[in-house]
Amino acid sequence: MVRKRFIYIITSGWLALCLGLGACGDDTPTVPPATAAAREATAQFAFNVENLRVRLNTIVSTLVLKDVKQARVLLTDFDTAWGKVEAGIKQRSPDLYIKMDEQLNQLKTLVIKTETPDLDKSKQAVQSLLDTITEFTRKA
Repeated sequence: MVRKRFIYIITSGWLALCLGLGACGDDTPTVPPATAAAREATAQFAFNVENLRVRLNTIVSTLVLKDVKQARVLLTDFDTAWGKVEAGIKQRSPDLYIKMDEQLNQLKTLVIKTETPDLDKSKQAVQSLLDTITEFTRKA
């Protein structure tokens, strides 16, 4: 009888201690540093992809104004920005990555490598790339 009572007291004590410790502290879940870093990287990636869209819209506006020199500068800057997201796009959507890469190469051929670019074809090429990037953002 004493032994049962002793076990009961010990068990009750441990139960009370565990419940007491579990009730202490903040109930707010903590975000592990790795998860927070991953969220930040994802947000930065999304920002960089959106930045591509803004840059393409600026290139279209420049082409509408027939400022080929400025369009070439902006497209070179776009190509640099593309380098920041290229690997992430390739990893997340290989098919759309291939499509975007081909469209970008076509656009560079039309605007940068051609002495007098066809502005209508160039605008269409920018719009096609913009549409593909939009498709990617909807999938991702």
